[in-house]
Amino acid sequence: FDAYLNFADQHCSLLEMCGDGLRQERRDEARQQTEFLREGLGLNCPDELRSLKALQKSSVQASVDLEDAHHALKIARMLQKSTDEANELQEAWKTSRETARREEKRYVRVLCRLNRHARFHAPELLPDIVLSRGEKIRCELGKLAPAEQHNILQVWSEDRTLSHYDE
Repeated sequence: FDAYLNFADQHCSLLEMCGDGLRQERRDEARQQTEFLREGLGLNCPDELRSLKALQKSSVQASVDLEDAHHALKIARMLQKSTDEANELQEAWKTSRETARREEKRYVRVLCRLNRHARFHAPELLPDIVLSRGEKIRCELGKLAPAEQHNILQVWSEDRTLSHYDE
């Protein structure tokens, strides 16, 4: 594998000597692929999975905090609390919303990176990645009305039926 990386480095160096646009694109692609392969060498699967689970936990906690802030704001509005108290709760809700978005983005970014690495470097990561997203899908599906759940599940089953023909 090291020989392959050395060859890729030499290939990138040769492409750097040639200056036209197409060769420059190829050089950049070769560099990116080489860096991607180097990242795969240093991949520590157990640590990566622990990191993913920690990010998932913080993302879920941020979502719970957002729901709590939203309910507190709704209750304050229903009880017609003072405008100062309502404004404080509104600001707390906005802060919670931004935190939840930021945590979800961090989690999804790491999940996508791990998914890419799993496909090329560590296929043993894939079941855990799919499992972590499956829980989220089941949770979100449970929030829908039963008729909508049925429609979505029907689309998925049709998709599976059609994908069977592709094999």
